[in-house]
Amino acid sequence: MKALALLALAAAANAQSPDALYPAAQCAAFWFGRDDYARSSAYLPVEPTDITRAQAYRSAAVHLNDDNAAEIDAFIRDLRPTMTFMFDAYVFGADAQAQDMHDRLTRICAEAAPLYPETKNLP
Repeated sequence: MKALALLALAAAANAQSPDALYPAAQCAAFWFGRDDYARSSAYLPVEPTDITRAQAYRSAAVHLNDDNAAEIDAFIRDLRPTMTFMFDAYVFGADAQAQDMHDRLTRICAEAAPLYPETKNLP
């Protein structure tokens, strides 16, 4: 089960899709997933900036998607549990694949932040 979820996440991270989904909506799901995991786990503190980041990336994705939020929200909703699972595997399980995916997504999101007005001034 864990391997399949991480495989799906890896495929999403490497997919060639509209700019709204990769990386903007993907980064939104990443930060929402981190917040979800932090709220349910004693192993990761809740950081208010996670929701700020998630909402900023969501806003960027919606803007890039001609202000059509439904597709973006569905994408985030579908990917969010996988991101939460990745955080659990990384933080609690010390899983090397999850750590690699976490590090890659952290880098992808940091590199994407300056590209969008909604995210360029994130903390």
